[in-house]
Amino acid sequence: LHRLEKKPREKLISDEVRTLLDEYTPYVRLLTEQGNVKETGEMIDSSVRDLDMSAMRLQIGDFGEGLTESELEQQIRLLREKHPQLDFEKYAVSKRTRLLVVRIPTIIQMSMNLKQVESSNGEEFEVNSINVFSDDENGPFSRFQVFNRIAHDSNIIWFSIAGFSVEHRLAKIVQWFSLFENLFSATCSVCNQHLQMDPRTSQHLPPLWRDIDIKSTGPNKAFHYGCLEAA
Repeated sequence: LHRLEKKPREKLISDEVRTLLDEYTPYVRLLTEQGNVKETGEMIDSSVRDLDMSAMRLQIGDFGEGLTESELEQQIRLLREKHPQLDFEKYAVSKRTRLLVVRIPTIIQMSMNLKQVESSNGEEFEVNSINVFSDDENGPFSRFQVFNRIAHDSNIIWFSIAGFSVEHRLAKIVQWFSLFENLFSATCSVCNQHLQMDPRTSQHLPPLWRDIDIKSTGPNKAFHYGCLEAA
């Protein structure tokens, strides 16, 4: 973890980039601390490389925010190969808007809204919002708190890693989303219960936070928000 935080700084000059690096470091720590991943040198090195590359892109102004139509299609093909249990569909809502829908059949779906923008590479599509709702809802928003809370978390995660390439961000958000296949059966890793009164909504909710350690090969943990804060 010491190398994770110190190594990228050796190559940086800009104070602005140092500030951004400080903002991203806590997220990378979450990716590496959980599940004793910090004891695995190869995974630590991978996170260092990711953070280092992100900092370099920020230094030269290359944020990797958008994808061309063909690049988006290629990423969807790669995601389908990596997550055969998920359904992926892309819709052309208008000439300048695309919708990427990722589904865990019968359980949940995530809708990523992409807007077309002008860039140095021509016309690209950027993700500007993420919505989550049940598998049988049409959206754009869910009428259930369960899915609205997951949508809130997915937007936080997406924009927290804004310095990484969009390919990297898509891979991470889809991998995190795939952890909700047990949304209606998982028990909390702290209290061992499925439902708990959520103080923010005054409703009984299942554990909606999934362990951010998406690099672990072990079982992923689920938490109620209240139990996670208490822990």
